[in-house]
Amino acid sequence: MLRKLHREDGLTLVDLLIGLVLSAAVLGLTTSALHVATKTDMAVSQSSEALAQLRTTVQRLTKEVRQARRIYSDSDERTLHFWLDRNQNSVVDTGERIIWHLEAAGVKTTLLRSVDDAQSGVPEAVDFLASESSFAYARESGGTMQAVGPQNATVVTLAFAADVDPDRHSGPRWTRTEVRLRNVLA
Repeated sequence: MLRKLHREDGLTLVDLLIGLVLSAAVLGLTTSALHVATKTDMAVSQSSEALAQLRTTVQRLTKEVRQARRIYSDSDERTLHFWLDRNQNSVVDTGERIIWHLEAAGVKTTLLRSVDDAQSGVPEAVDFLASESSFAYARESGGTMQAVGPQNATVVTLAFAADVDPDRHSGPRWTRTEVRLRNVLA
C-alpha cells in the first residue's frame, strides 16, 4: 500500500503555475466586465436622471404657459415673460409675473425661472444646447400657424435639445412642444 502512494502522480510546479495563470486571467476578465457594467449603469442612471429633470421642467413650463393670461412683448427666442393669474382676480399681483430664460454659457444653456422681474432666476434645468433651444410665438388662424410677436401669440413653441449623455456620444435628446394658451386676454 505504501508503494501505491508513492507511485501516484501529483501536481508539479508547472501544473500549479498554469492553474495560477489561468485563474488570474479569468479573474482579470471578470473584473473588467464588472467595471464596464458599473460604468454603463452609472451612465444610464445619470442619463435617466437628466431626462426626468427635463420632463418635469417641460411639464411645469407647459402648464404655466397654458394658463398664462398674457405674454409680454419683451419675450423673445431666449426669454418667455408672461402673466399667470394664479388667484384669477384679473389683476397682476405679486408673484404672478413669470420669466423663463435660456441663459447661454458657451455651447451649453441653463433654463432659469424667476418671478416678478427678479434679477436672477432659479435653475430649473441644465445642459441644454444653446443653438438648439428656444421659444417661438405664433397665432393659429384658420387651421394654420402664423409667426407673430409674443404679445399677439396664442401658441408658444418650446424647443429644447438636452445633452443628457455627453460622455457616450449618443447625441442630444429633443423635445418640442406647442402650447396653446387657454386663458389669454384678447
